[in-house]
Amino acid sequence: MKKLLYLAAVAIAGIVCGCRSDYSESAVEKARTFALENLRGISATQMEFVKFTQPEIYENVIFPRYVTEQSKIGHIKMEDPKDFPIAPHQDLMHSCVVWSPPDLDAKIVVVGDGERNMLFWNPKRVLVKKFRPSDVAYTAAVNSCVAYAMSNMLYLSTAERNRIRFSEPAEIRFTKLPLIQPVDKKAGKSDWELYLMELEEPEKEKYQLSLMWKGDKEEDRIIFTGLTASGTLSGWRLETAEHMKASKYEKYLLTDAEIKGIRIAPSAEPVLVHPKAGKIDRGAEKASPDKPAARGSVIYH
Repeated sequence: MKKLLYLAAVAIAGIVCGCRSDYSESAVEKARTFALENLRGISATQMEFVKFTQPEIYENVIFPRYVTEQSKIGHIKMEDPKDFPIAPHQDLMHSCVVWSPPDLDAKIVVVGDGERNMLFWNPKRVLVKKFRPSDVAYTAAVNSCVAYAMSNMLYLSTAERNRIRFSEPAEIRFTKLPLIQPVDKKAGKSDWELYLMELEEPEKEKYQLSLMWKGDKEEDRIIFTGLTASGTLSGWRLETAEHMKASKYEKYLLTDAEIKGIRIAPSAEPVLVHPKAGKIDRGAEKASPDKPAARGSVIYH
């Protein structure tokens, strides 16, 4: 009887140990060993920092994992992958183990991939990387231009569309292109409504800023024009886009004297954007057969 109880306890312990849901600690040790063996050009103090401190983990999805649902008669046939139940814990993730040593002005990054819980994670390379601040307003403006070009400017060539997608704008200039005039808000209003409108804070003057990419021909320009009250790309909103000749585009550029009259609001310093540790949106609709818990990204401090 004692032998049976002992075997049962061993079996239960094996089941419990086999159901680990977080392998980040073992992944960190792999990353630490890999970094210490391959790092060059850093001081002994910085090497000790990697050896004895806990890092952060930055991660992003490479490939979402779907599973086929189980039933009493076997696997259910599904024609479309979007109908498959999902298994967030098995997502293939690009996970980086990151240290920020003192006096380095950069981060030590061990790059690897594995499942979301870092099972099967293995290091691929180690980098000493300086993260540049991200200009969020600029990125948002460029993304707006890309989305508009892909959806609405179908007359552009493939090379022009790819140039917009994968390269920086050639320039960003103040312009005075003719835009559709906004509807007069005072039209049809009663005296009382007009009085209330006068009490409201007056709208700030808006300025045109245009992002320009070059076309296939030397004289071609692709112009994305938007309005902003800040005089910068902060709060910039795309209004129109046009494929035009360079000579026409230059006629709509503001002169230096006109630009001096623009009130440019002080802009916040660009901030370093780290990967977010938000909740997983995947898993909200369906779950895999073993119903894995949908949780946020692992950040191991």
